[in-house]
Amino acid sequence: MLRRLSLSLLTLTLVGTLGACGSSAKTSSAATTAAVVTTAASATTAATTAAPAATTAAPAATTAAPAATTAAPPKASGTALACAAAPAADATAVSLVEWSIKAPATLKAGAVHLTVTNAGANSHEFVVIKGDSFDALPKAANGSVDESKLAAGALVGRTEKLAAGKACSTTVDLAPGKYVMVCNISFGAISHAAKGQVAVIEVTA
Repeated sequence: MLRRLSLSLLTLTLVGTLGACGSSAKTSSAATTAAVVTTAASATTAATTAAPAATTAAPAATTAAPAATTAAPPKASGTALACAAAPAADATAVSLVEWSIKAPATLKAGAVHLTVTNAGANSHEFVVIKGDSFDALPKAANGSVDESKLAAGALVGRTEKLAAGKACSTTVDLAPGKYVMVCNISFGAISHAAKGQVAVIEVTA
């Protein structure tokens, strides 16, 4: 009887102990699981929270300095002096050289036949302008005639640009009065007229 009672008590003790151990193991397991979940959540949060990358780039410099250009004064519209196939029998000779124009001091009014020859080393043109003197004509900064500021009708006409050695036989209608003949080629600070390639003639009735 006592032996059975002792066995019963031993059994109850063991069951209680095992129950307590099971309870502790479950508690420990639950705590461990919670800790793992918490740690994983913290790691996920840390991994997904990143500082934004710097994406603002400095603007590229695109403003270029304007090129320095010196424009020649505009050429006024006027009669183009066409070159004939052959000079007229009574043509008056005009010679263009550096830096002058050789022409008669007087001419008769009417249809004046001219043979203009470039006897110089550079290209030249022959321009006829009604005016009393070269000094009285409007000038550009480089000393050439500013044709855009001439009075209406003052520009009588011009030949094409003549290369060295070339000639042009042409006809100019001239009323009585004074005329300025010039080579008005210019570029930058250079002006053929300002260098002296000018002649003043008087046309008589």
